[in-house]
Amino acid sequence: MDRIIVHAIACQVHLGVPEQERSQPQPVEIDLVLGVDLSAAASSDDVRDTIDYQKLVDQVRHTAMKGPVRLIETLADRICQLVLSDSRVQEISVRVRKFPAILAGKTGRVEVEMRRKQPAG
Repeated sequence: MDRIIVHAIACQVHLGVPEQERSQPQPVEIDLVLGVDLSAAASSDDVRDTIDYQKLVDQVRHTAMKGPVRLIETLADRICQLVLSDSRVQEISVRVRKFPAILAGKTGRVEVEMRRKQPAG
């Protein structure tokens, strides 16, 4: 299977379990790996036959910044659902990375990675 990979989509997100952490937007980075058949795009050289990266990044950023969430797991799942709403995407791997101030000096970042596939059927 072919892959489209997008690294470090930058967002400012209201995220975190403690209310004080959610009260201010914090930086988050999102990586995507899409499993897609790219043979049509390779043959046609037409963006309509592939995933439009600019549109994808805009949609992911909009979803991430839509509203406060407590867990990066929730955010990762929302992004998986968004990406899989395009039936051309056969599978998705999403990595969400945050840099929690509450852990400053103890760790540089925390990440969650989720992998999902189109439902069988």
